[in-house]
Amino acid sequence: MSESKKIENRIPCEVVQDLLPLYVDGVTNEVTTDMVKEHIGECTECRNEHDILCTKFPQEEVENKTTKTRFDTMMKVLKRKRVCVSIVLVILTCLMCYFAKYLLYDATLKKMPPEDFKVQRVYKYDTAEGSKFFMIFQTKAYYGSGTSYSQDIVADGEKATWVIDGRENVLRSKSTIELREMIYQTFDVPENCKELYYNGEVVWSEAENGKDKVPDFVYEYQKFEDVVYAPEVEENEISNWNWVIEEEGRYIGKTYGATGEERQILWDFDGNVIYEGKPLVNE
Repeated sequence: MSESKKIENRIPCEVVQDLLPLYVDGVTNEVTTDMVKEHIGECTECRNEHDILCTKFPQEEVENKTTKTRFDTMMKVLKRKRVCVSIVLVILTCLMCYFAKYLLYDATLKKMPPEDFKVQRVYKYDTAEGSKFFMIFQTKAYYGSGTSYSQDIVADGEKATWVIDGRENVLRSKSTIELREMIYQTFDVPENCKELYYNGEVVWSEAENGKDKVPDFVYEYQKFEDVVYAPEVEENEISNWNWVIEEEGRYIGKTYGATGEERQILWDFDGNVIYEGKPLVNE
């Protein structure tokens, strides 16, 4: 084709430049695409316009980077929020469990008056580790409800006081039956102790009780404690020792011996043997 013919058939630059955005986006038909392609191959001005449209400007890159940075920041914030929410939920759950326990148990306990505890016997005896008190006391208890207590002996010179903090459940059923439960306990005797008090009254004194005969069951129970708390003793070696105390204060007893060959001794609280033979009562 002659040069004059080409010029004659050439598409005006204005038309090509209008088509360039569509051409760059790839939405022109095949005939138009070929015509534009041929034109920009020959026309410097239109080729420059084409190159400009195909160039990714720095501003676009900045915008893309900024968008990604914002997205990453947003995801980090959301992640931190999720972690914080999880921690708060765990803390709230723990607090709810604590307050539920408090409302269902601790808040339902009231302090038992001193009159609900009555000291029955106190014996002072000597061991390899020092002197001890063996105390038998009576406390109030109820069927179908909880009672609890903590106790200690507080020394004050030659005087000592048995301190007990008893708690009873105020939500107990009115149909429960009140009991008078007997309990025995051993305590280390404070140094130089001459008198033991409870609720303002003397329950043991060196002058009045220092020469009292200590019943055999006190020493037998000490042997039991020595075995129980000996670190070298296996559990099965103490499984044949059982102690019982009658709720209404009629006896205290020891059951011992191999299975099938158990023996039992029962004493009254003054230390007199009232039964010895095959077990009559169990722990």
